[in-house]
Amino acid sequence: MDFEPTPEERALAGRAARLVTEALPELPEEPGAFTRRAWVLLADAGLLAQETAVGAALAVAELSRSSASLAAVFAEGWAFGAALSRHRGPTDALTAEARRGAILGCLALQESPRGAAGGVRVQAGAQGDVLVGALPSVACANVASSVVVFARGDDDATARLLSLDPSRVGVIRGRPRIGVGLVRAARADLELRGALVSDGAPLAAGEAAVAAHRALLDLRHMLAGALAAGVARRAQDAAIEHVRATGWQLSQSTDFMLSDMATLLDAAELSVLRAALLWDRGEKATIESSGAKLLSTRAATRIAHDALVICAGGETDGLRRAYLDAHFLETNDGVDAVQVDTIASELLEE
Repeated sequence: MDFEPTPEERALAGRAARLVTEALPELPEEPGAFTRRAWVLLADAGLLAQETAVGAALAVAELSRSSASLAAVFAEGWAFGAALSRHRGPTDALTAEARRGAILGCLALQESPRGAAGGVRVQAGAQGDVLVGALPSVACANVASSVVVFARGDDDATARLLSLDPSRVGVIRGRPRIGVGLVRAARADLELRGALVSDGAPLAAGEAAVAAHRALLDLRHMLAGALAAGVARRAQDAAIEHVRATGWQLSQSTDFMLSDMATLLDAAELSVLRAALLWDRGEKATIESSGAKLLSTRAATRIAHDALVICAGGETDGLRRAYLDAHFLETNDGVDAVQVDTIASELLEE
């Protein structure tokens, strides 16, 4: 498998690096304002228009080397556009608007399309089908102007993947933030109370909706892995810079930590690229995407921790943020246990 990015994909990563340098200092702290402003800047830089998952992963990793929150906003925006672009026809105009940043959208997808508990359901109402249910901690939910949501019926045959505008979403409400990781990127609980859906054509229905939902979850996990890989590289760079600047005499323990960092990071980045390549080819990438998230988030947490140990006594504020970002990624948008279960189920063909 050829892991070499195209010149266009490398150029995208370069634009992402320049955007961080030029725009990050002016972005507001408040999550809602940060997300809205970041969306505009990402669109103006042409990042949302990138067409390949490999390019998106490279951009996410580059952005997260400086700001995991900015990378998270980009990942959500790109995934939202990708969700629409998979369904040609009625959503073409919406897709074009999303790619140029005119629409701030988000994905509201429960982790299991077949699970009995939680998530969003389609129910018959007096005036047609309605959506009911809630999803916790959805990226951009409290600032989004459009939402892609997966909803289940009484059986998988009635599952639907729908795109909703705010007038057809019952309630979008924010929840108090806990302040751990990605603190500048808006997140909120999404609650649906009787939003009518029968007047809009679904992006997909039945087993096609389940398959599309799985592909979008794979994309989300792969991009989370890219985000974690960028955080890991940020932490490793800080540790190497500290050792060089202080003129440390390397000890065996420091040798081990630095070599482990390099090995873990290399494996994480390659796992993300492999998942992205498969996704771009339209091939199934569930094991690879779940593995990329599992490996990359664990690597980021370990590398950030070891970097804090190496840099003890120096400036560690940035490393503390990196550690919290990595820990957040391990425990959100598909926790480790979910990825382990997914990989095992795929291997056993369940």
